[in-house]
Amino acid sequence: MIKINLLPRDLKKEEGARYQIQFSIAGIIILIILLLVLYVSKMLTFVNLNKQMVQKNSDLEKVSALVAVVDQEKQQKAILDRKWGIIERLLQGRFKWAMLMDELSSCLPKSIWLTGLNSTRTEGGNVLSINGIAFDNFAIADFVTTLEDNQYFDNVELIAITEGGTTGKGNRSTLTFSITLSSKL
Repeated sequence: MIKINLLPRDLKKEEGARYQIQFSIAGIIILIILLLVLYVSKMLTFVNLNKQMVQKNSDLEKVSALVAVVDQEKQQKAILDRKWGIIERLLQGRFKWAMLMDELSSCLPKSIWLTGLNSTRTEGGNVLSINGIAFDNFAIADFVTTLEDNQYFDNVELIAITEGGTTGKGNRSTLTFSITLSSKL
């Protein structure tokens, strides 16, 4: 089918101009609507991001409070660990001294009495200075030999033997002696 337009050319131009204006207005309206939709979507995204930021800040404050509590607990744990270490060292030292005294008493002959025991802590262990009283040189020699044979004592050295006087029944004379040794305990 053939379209025939019998309108004069001037009217035809006006009608074309009217269509152009209508299409332009429709295009501008569509553009405005698209821009409004874009603006609204961006605003919604902005609002959601602000809500998320507020939520994250709130979570961060909660986590910061928890981190502070954990740090405080770590400090308390470190203090308790130090105290526990001190207690363990004291307990170990207590048993060491009990073992040391047990070994020393097992080496002690019946005719010797100890009058003094001093200890000095060194890098290699404890250095002990022993003072005692005996009735004869043989008991002191037995004591020194027994100490040298003991696995827990090293560097046994008899420092001095002196006459100490008379004691008890029968006025027996006594000898005082000094020994130094190092302990492996």
